[in-house]
Amino acid sequence: MSGEVDSKQAKRHAEDCADACSGVEHVQNNLRVRKSQTNAATEDATTASEV
Repeated sequence: MSGEVDSKQAKRHAEDCADACSGVEHVQNNLRVRKSQTNAATEDATTASEV
């Protein structure tokens, strides 16, 4: 799977759903969790303080 989701929970749910499908032997979950504005601002502040 590939694409973007809004949360870690959504990523896990998508993987669980795919894995539960009949005939599925392996799930390659390449979904990425989309950064929210709040998370991006926190990461920017953390990165700036580390410099």
